[in-house]
Amino acid sequence: MEPVSKEVKRNLNDIQAYLNVIWRRWWLITLLVVVTVGGVYYYQARKPPRYQATVRLQALPTQADNVAIYGSYRSVGASESARATRDAFIKTLRENSVAWKTIKDLHLHKTPADINYEMWPIPDEADVVVIFYEPTATLARTVVDTHVANALEAFRQERSLPVIQSRQFIEEQVHAQEKRLAAAQSALTTFRLRYNINSVQAEAEAVQATIRAYRNSQQMATVKADQAKALAASYRQQAESALKMSSEAEARQATATADFYRGLAQSNFTNASQQEALVAGQEAAQQRYDLLATQQGSRLAELVGIEGQYQTLSDNVANARQQYSFLLNKLNEAKIKENQALHAGYLVWLDKGNKTPAQRAPTQMGRYLTVAFGASLLVGLLLAFLLEGIDRTWRRRSVQRKQP
Repeated sequence: MEPVSKEVKRNLNDIQAYLNVIWRRWWLITLLVVVTVGGVYYYQARKPPRYQATVRLQALPTQADNVAIYGSYRSVGASESARATRDAFIKTLRENSVAWKTIKDLHLHKTPADINYEMWPIPDEADVVVIFYEPTATLARTVVDTHVANALEAFRQERSLPVIQSRQFIEEQVHAQEKRLAAAQSALTTFRLRYNINSVQAEAEAVQATIRAYRNSQQMATVKADQAKALAASYRQQAESALKMSSEAEARQATATADFYRGLAQSNFTNASQQEALVAGQEAAQQRYDLLATQQGSRLAELVGIEGQYQTLSDNVANARQQYSFLLNKLNEAKIKENQALHAGYLVWLDKGNKTPAQRAPTQMGRYLTVAFGASLLVGLLLAFLLEGIDRTWRRRSVQRKQP
């Protein structure tokens, strides 16, 4: 127990010595605290008032920047994606290039360091609240709106690069496919002009219909020729019979009867000649229809021979047109994505249509006075002990110099 008592007594003596030092130098500590706190109070009291303006934005889950041609999948959760977008936007807010644009737009006599010092971006879940402090309410509102708009534009421009590149790539594909479609259409048009057709199938059906019409006409001509032959033979037989009867009438000296039968014979001979002429005409028609049908048969054979080539050219045009339409739809989709990304993507300005007026920023007098009091008190104590140490050292050396 005896060593413990000595240790406690030694500690109490040390504490007493420290208190004595503070008591002897209380005036120094008090003076330093009063001067420091007074100076801070005077400086803060004379500072002009500051106004704060706020803007709230909400980060959106990031969608695929490229235009999915065959499909896509999501690999990052919506909340994580939104927070990543929020953090990236806060970095954009602090970029010097954005600050310089704000300074240039508003003709401010500031530097990017001043803009970043006056700005406080505060993350709040998927939102970000941007606060600006300025000497006037109007300037605070103007600076925060302009800087956030510039940062949002720069952020969207940077984030939209993939979709812009995707749109440019698809545009190149559309132009290339447009040329391929024009080449396919030109080849098909040349083929049609060469063979004087619009469609091989339609032309073949028309040729077949023509052949059938010619063959039907040929058959009709044959029927008419046969009928005319039969009539011609009948007329001639009747004419021969009339001539015979006319000769018999002349033998009987029946002149009137002979004249009648002679006229009848002449009429039958005329009719027979007409039918024979009709026979000749129908036979000529048969030959003509047969020739025309044969020519159309050759045309049909030609069409059958080029049907494969025509089908290939038609398929090339159809495939090229289908691919062109597909790429054109993808280009429209890419343009919509690009427009959305550049003007309404990634973040939503929640209070843009209902802006809160700038308010006077709360004073920090209490905080600064507390810090000044604590710091000056600590410095005063350190200075008191430092002076006490110097004083003791000086007295000890003076005593040593006085001793013989």
